[in-house]
Amino acid sequence: MVNKESSITNIVLEESSILLVEGEEYQINAKVEPEDVINSKLIYSSSDNNIVTVSETGLIKGISKGNAIIQIKSNDNEDIEALLTVNVVYGKIKSDVYEVLEKEDETIIIGADEGETIENFLENITNDNNTLKVYDKDDNVVTNYKDVIKTGMKIKLEINNREYDSAILIVRGDINEDGIIDVADKVMLQDSILSKNVIEDYRVYAADLEYDDSIDVADNVKLGDYILSRIPSLN
Repeated sequence: MVNKESSITNIVLEESSILLVEGEEYQINAKVEPEDVINSKLIYSSSDNNIVTVSETGLIKGISKGNAIIQIKSNDNEDIEALLTVNVVYGKIKSDVYEVLEKEDETIIIGADEGETIENFLENITNDNNTLKVYDKDDNVVTNYKDVIKTGMKIKLEINNREYDSAILIVRGDINEDGIIDVADKVMLQDSILSKNVIEDYRVYAADLEYDDSIDVADNVKLGDYILSRIPSLN
């Protein structure tokens, strides 16, 4: 039987667009029509190699955040092509407004003011919002983004059903995790200074108002000044 040479009439992709994390790779699976075509080759190119690169065999790699288009053409007929849109996203939670800090046991994100809503908070996160989910301190998904930010909430970066990063939200002064900074928080702080109780875990970052890795009288004074409206913010 003699193999019949023919030309590609169509290029079919499994997906027309994908989400890719910086540094990750994805193999394009391009099928040609007709299936029995031989002696033909596909040519791959990227619209922006600073965002995503592609090899001669269709292996793409996310380089930096942004959007680019991978073009797949038939070597025999450049009019026959398929396009793959690639959205490269961060694999870490980032913000130009808040501090994202790597601590010994967890990552925290700190700098939101009292009364700030989840909706406003997410606007100040650099990542695409459709890759972020917010959870309460009991790890339940929060759906009402009009709610205020509370110490102990968690933001997670989830892409393609995989969790890439997470950070505990800290509102300075909100020690009891109710989203309100008031006398109840001051009592907790005072009792800690007097060794009547211990402020533990991530709550220490809400109580350390002088940013000096200790909880002492200076923090208590600053919290009192804020509650009495002597200072506008604890950040």
